[in-house]
Amino acid sequence: MKKAILFMSMAIVAIACKKEKIEAPHDDHDHDAVTTLKLELKDSANNVFTYYFRDLDGVGGVAPTIDTIQLVKGRTYAMTLSFLYESSSETEDLTAEIIAEADHHLICKSTTLSGLTFSSADEIGITGSLIVDQNTASEGTVRIRLKHFHDASEKPGGCDAGDTDVDVTFPTVVQ
Repeated sequence: MKKAILFMSMAIVAIACKKEKIEAPHDDHDHDAVTTLKLELKDSANNVFTYYFRDLDGVGGVAPTIDTIQLVKGRTYAMTLSFLYESSSETEDLTAEIIAEADHHLICKSTTLSGLTFSSADEIGITGSLIVDQNTASEGTVRIRLKHFHDASEKPGGCDAGDTDVDVTFPTVVQ
């Protein structure tokens, strides 16, 4: 009898302690919540610089970690974004799913730095360029938002329409 009670207690604790997978804030699309945004920049000398936003427990809870982007005046960087779901036990790259649902997604990029511009090389902005002119201010921010549209007809409304899957503001320093 004591063994049965002990076994039941352990089973209840094991079930209660199982961490649930963080779901996307909108339940009308298939990908999980974005917990990590990876920003990869490559300069003309093929030097690669990688910056991360990570919020592994989702909105609320522990504050996210956000890298500071370091740029050099007068350079153009090839830019690639990756959207990930990370937990203690798995990493899932959501980028392909987001691309497959391109008619329901849009990546919005903005900055507080004059002289810093973005271009997109694909339909939703996963790849493109970040151009830093010689007169760019020394400190500011770069904001990247992944927008989700329940209906593709909402997409022409741009960055002010739809729901936000992830919204990241990277501190940015230009040298």
